[in-house]
Amino acid sequence: MPKTKAAKKRDKIPAGFIAEDVPSPLGNGTDRVIRRVGNDPILYMYRRKTLTEAEYLAACKFQNAHTICQGSDGGAIDYSVDRVDTSGVTQPLQDYQIAAMDVIAEATMALDIQDLLRVEKIAGDGLSIKDYCIAMHKKSYNKFQSQQSTLLKQNLCELAILWGYESKGRKVA
Repeated sequence: MPKTKAAKKRDKIPAGFIAEDVPSPLGNGTDRVIRRVGNDPILYMYRRKTLTEAEYLAACKFQNAHTICQGSDGGAIDYSVDRVDTSGVTQPLQDYQIAAMDVIAEATMALDIQDLLRVEKIAGDGLSIKDYCIAMHKKSYNKFQSQQSTLLKQNLCELAILWGYESKGRKVA
């Protein structure tokens, strides 16, 4: 049965947004979410075809691991355990938290400190390239932003090769 006009209008995603399937927090499949492209510089660069798919996947892997390591994933507190006192005894790390720390450690070994900071601030924390340039280098002119964008692409390419999203033969512009 064809969709009605109202159903088609409801299903249309506004410009500047993207529909994406993400794992359900209940663990039963996926949920469809609508994200604003402008809030995520990596997604914005990918949608504008500035990043390749391999670079985008590497950035997403880093971003996910960074979110987990920062405790922003909602899994930092286990609400199923009764809290009786605050004696300082911590809960053991979950497997996914250890895996996220391994991803960050791999990135740390592959990149030097300046490159890691660039990837962390832009892919992990979600700063735009302009905001990164102002916050970290106190410069905001276009040529410098372009240089930082190129360096970010090179860093993401290195991570994509490290994590198997891309082969070593590709050259980054």
